[in-house]
Order: sequence, then structure tokens, then C-alpha cells
Amino acid sequence: MENTAKRITKAQKFEDVICLLSGEPTKFINAEDAVAFIRSEMALLAKKNTSDRKPTATQEANVKYRNLIVEFLSMQDSGKTCTEIAKGVDELSEFNNQKIAALMRQLVEAGKVTKATVKGKSIFSVA
Repeated sequence: MENTAKRITKAQKFEDVICLLSGEPTKFINAEDAVAFIRSEMALLAKKNTSDRKPTATQEANVKYRNLIVEFLSMQDSGKTCTEIAKGVDELSEFNNQKIAALMRQLVEAGKVTKATVKGKSIFSVA
């Protein structure tokens, strides 16, 4: 005989959880199934949010580029713009300003570089 059981989607399970919480009758799952469903979803979220993942090749390369930027800025007597940084560091000469700006934002968030805005231009210097 053919299996005619219909698969219950996550959306349907969530709808039933809402029904359970609001005291309405459910269509697909009971309270025990709802608790098991919520626990499994929480386990999936916990697994997804673990920081045990290895950094990507781009992230590893960005660490090297950020170190080069900090080294370049530490040798300068005044702050530099993204364009000046790209011209001053050979490894960054092929990057566009958006890539340099993203690296600079990461350095500012890490507290290694300070940012000042002068006449609409962002000037970066070592913290």
C-alpha cells in the first residue's frame, strides 16, 4: 500500500505553535510535538551560531592586509585616505576604494585605527 502521509512544513508547525499559545485548536501537531519541534530548532540555531568554524581564505587574507595597513600608517606622520593607503601599500594597489574602506572599518572597530572626517574625506591614522 502507498504511504499517503503528508509532510508537515516548518511554517505549518509554527502556525500550530501559535495556535497552542493562543489556546486555539491545532491542525498538525500536539503540545508534545511542538516542544520537540522548538527544541530541535533551538539546537539547529545553537549549532549554526558556534564560533568553531574555520575562517575563509578571504578572511585570512584580510588579516594580512589589515596588518600591512597598520604597519603603513604607523610609518606615516599624518593620517591617510583610502586612496593614499591603496597607493602606499603595494599589495593593496589592485583593490578598489570600497575594499579598502571595508578593511579600514574593521580596523576602526578593532580599535587599531582612528577615523577623522575632514571636509567630507575620511582620514585614518594609527590609534
